[in-house]
Amino acid sequence: MSLAEYRRLNAVEFSKDIIKEANLTPMFDDLRSSYSDARFVFVVRDPRTNIRSILQRLDLSGRPEEVDSSALQDISETWRLILDSGWLGISGDDYVTRLASRWQLFSDIASSNVDDFQIIRYEDFLVDKVGSIERLVDGLSLDRVHDIAEQTDIQYQAKGDHSVSLNAFFGARNLERIDAICKKGMRFFRYARGA
Repeated sequence: MSLAEYRRLNAVEFSKDIIKEANLTPMFDDLRSSYSDARFVFVVRDPRTNIRSILQRLDLSGRPEEVDSSALQDISETWRLILDSGWLGISGDDYVTRLASRWQLFSDIASSNVDDFQIIRYEDFLVDKVGSIERLVDGLSLDRVHDIAEQTDIQYQAKGDHSVSLNAFFGARNLERIDAICKKGMRFFRYARGA
């Protein structure tokens, strides 16, 4: 879908001052040329914890080889598009491979355009939420209107189970596959491989 068609179908969302939508990342070049005054933010998270979080949210195993295809039938069309990612030209034998390839594609876009993005590592945000938000506001030349300290720990969606280790969740084979697919972006964004 072209950016013009996407804008037409999402006119209300595009009328807002701030648009939060990760799936616009592949349209970055068109967005930059269509909105010359726009400022862009890229929030990056370790691909292993990012993929685990997505799969836990969808109640899917990190070991797709053990999942019956009927488990995907109850997932919304939007999430199926993300798991498949064929619309991005991504292929792969299973959803872990495709999610890793999607993460790397988005990472490539951000790392190739670092001067055009305010980049926030999710892990750094967790360490200093207020400071991260204040630095982002300053980097985007926005006004500080309200003190947000009281709102930084509100849980807006179900929290993933972080007690499950990455190795236990994915198994060694899938974890190695994520590391291999995402190695370039992991190096750029300072995520240790094999962690």
